[in-house]
Amino acid sequence: RLNYRKQWTRAIQGPTTAIASYHGPVDVKNGLGALAFSDRIGPTVRNGIQLGYAYHLPVGFAGPQGQHKLSMGFSVKMMQYRLAVEEIFVTDQGDPAFADASNQYFAGDVSFGMIFSNDYLFAGFSVPNLIQSGFRTPQLQEAGVLSRLYRHYFALLGYRFVYTDMTIEPSILVRKIESTPYQIEGNVKLYLAENKVFKKQADITVSS
Repeated sequence: RLNYRKQWTRAIQGPTTAIASYHGPVDVKNGLGALAFSDRIGPTVRNGIQLGYAYHLPVGFAGPQGQHKLSMGFSVKMMQYRLAVEEIFVTDQGDPAFADASNQYFAGDVSFGMIFSNDYLFAGFSVPNLIQSGFRTPQLQEAGVLSRLYRHYFALLGYRFVYTDMTIEPSILVRKIESTPYQIEGNVKLYLAENKVFKKQADITVSS
């Protein structure tokens, strides 16, 4: 999967994000994934890579809602942060704050998540930045932590209502970050004539 997003196109150095990712099964129960990203807002640049592992476990026996599954995932990431001071005009070129900011800072962290699902219900949670690592520069190890990757908490719950000609899938996401209030997001997906479209495509393939 390739993603590219550019916002505020009329603004100078508006937010720009590029992501390349791949994930797939190793066998029935195991999966692997990799992601590389570059995120730029003004003169600030974040680049990083992330490697993930997932394990899928059938739970109980298949019933009216299909096979219940419990999936768990674990990932490790490394991120680089830097400030492009050459793109900033300052009156005092010798300001030590800008000199330090021009260094490249690195941080690594781990994330964990799990989700329970069947053909209709899905519910899960995830916690990025479990370690809450701080950004450090190799040249200035004694300077301490410049910034920190704070832990996030996500909880997701959704259900798929299947009808004859359409499917409605409402869901709710609750998000919590340290020192900030809870954030709640609602989402509704609507699938129209899904089965009919796929069946028509299959009929055309067979007849040709």
